[in-house]
Amino acid sequence: MPPHEWPKGLPTWIDWLNRESPRGKVLISCGYIEELLKEVIAAFLIRGKPKDDLLGGGSAPLGSLWARTRMCFCLGLLSEQEYHDLEIIRGIRNDFAHQVDTTFEMQSIKDRCANLKLKMPNAPDGATQWVSAAAVLIINLGQRAQDLKGKNVLVPLQHTTEWKSA
Repeated sequence: MPPHEWPKGLPTWIDWLNRESPRGKVLISCGYIEELLKEVIAAFLIRGKPKDDLLGGGSAPLGSLWARTRMCFCLGLLSEQEYHDLEIIRGIRNDFAHQVDTTFEMQSIKDRCANLKLKMPNAPDGATQWVSAAAVLIINLGQRAQDLKGKNVLVPLQHTTEWKSA
C-alpha cells in the first residue's frame, strides 16, 4: 500500500470515533483491530479451508482478539511495542465491555493508558492516549496486511514422501 493510502475502513472508524461514547470508541476500535489482525494472519498463511476454519468466528481457535494478538506476535508479525500495547488495549476493552461503570477517568484505566508505548507524546488524558495508540496500531496493521497480501509467505510443501502400496 503506498504511503498515501489508508487501511480499509479507516475513514469509517474516524467517523464513528467522533460520534461515540468512550465505551463505544473502545469497543468499535477493538473490533476494527481484531479484524485487521485477522487480515494480517490470513495474508500470512496459505490459502484454504484449514486457514478459514482457524480464523472464522469467535469460537474458532484464532477467532478472538486475544488469540489473534498472540498468534501474530508468535509468527513475528507484531513488534514487541505493538504486542505490549495490544495487551493493554485488550484489557481496557474487557473492562469497558464487562463493567458498566468503567471510564477513562478511573485510576486503573489512567495508569494502563499512561503505559501505552505507541500513544501520542504528551497526550493529555487516558482517552487521548488510548485512541492515539489504537490509531497507530490500526495504521500499522492495515499496512502490514497489505504488505503481506498475495505474497504467500508460507507456501505448501512441494515435495513430500509417501508410502506406496505394493
